[in-house]
Amino acid sequence: MHLGELAATSANKAAYVIAETGVTTTFAQLDDLSMQASQLFRQLGLNRGDHVAILLENHPALLQICFAAQRSGLYFTAISYRLQEEEVDYIVSDCQAKAFITSKSQQHLVEKLSLDHCHSFMVDGVAAGFNSWEESLAEMPAEKIADESIGVQMLYS
Repeated sequence: MHLGELAATSANKAAYVIAETGVTTTFAQLDDLSMQASQLFRQLGLNRGDHVAILLENHPALLQICFAAQRSGLYFTAISYRLQEEEVDYIVSDCQAKAFITSKSQQHLVEKLSLDHCHSFMVDGVAAGFNSWEESLAEMPAEKIADESIGVQMLYS
């Protein structure tokens, strides 16, 4: 079932709960946030077939970004925060990411990455070379992009 259908039929039901913090996101909220993120991806020039790399711990933004990439026709790769800097750099470079999203808690791991080729965002704060994910998302409308298509996850092992 598509996220939009779940948002329409189960709007106020929990899509997920972050166990450590108790933060709950409903299907309607997740749908809106993923539409905003898909709008941001298009504004940045990402088109079908482009790639988004995500380096987040267990964070509410992770599913928002994955669903946004999925509804935007993008490839998306979740990168383990347990990897070493060289491994993260390899994945981001190899997948030719046009956008990279991480968190302030991962700053130590990403501060030396080669990210000149992609738009870089940080959740829960910012660091040099990164834009605020939350602030960038807040400027976007919660509306479907005109050219929705199915994106897929790309795994590295």
